[in-house]
Amino acid sequence: ILKFLKGGSVTVKQHRKALRLCEKYGLQVDGSFIFGTPGETKEDIRKTLNLVEDPVIKNVMFFQLTPLPASAIWDYALKRGLVSEDMDWNKLDAYVGNPDLPYMNKAMSREEFMEMVPEIVEAYRNCNYSRGQLKIKWRYLLSPGLIRRFLSNWRGFSQEFWLRLKKKYFN
Repeated sequence: ILKFLKGGSVTVKQHRKALRLCEKYGLQVDGSFIFGTPGETKEDIRKTLNLVEDPVIKNVMFFQLTPLPASAIWDYALKRGLVSEDMDWNKLDAYVGNPDLPYMNKAMSREEFMEMVPEIVEAYRNCNYSRGQLKIKWRYLLSPGLIRRFLSNWRGFSQEFWLRLKKKYFN
């Protein structure tokens, strides 16, 4: 997966070594992980989730591989007819499990991937909530971007907010 995404410039072994060095020197580590890469299998997803469990990683962000214009992934998807210049750009929301996002992995069907989404979401919640990462930052809460996001999807946003509060303070 890293060969596809990073051209072979980095390995899992190097990532693990970097985590140990960050731990040794007391650096906080946040991780960003992408799912849905061509060639990715269920086993690969579970290996990624295993890496996420490393206690050095304090906060994670999960994304589904998204073909953004002018990127190599866009060119890959364009050649396969999965995107076009006149498509609905709202479909390019990178949240894991977005049913409208072009799916590029032939090694696993979209249905199989969607079956894995609850496991991915649970790993996200376990990492971010169990490690005490819920911190209220008022400047963030009052930011125009967050307020727009809240107003456009208040039901989903409020459900997630209450879920975080419940896990943080009532479990």
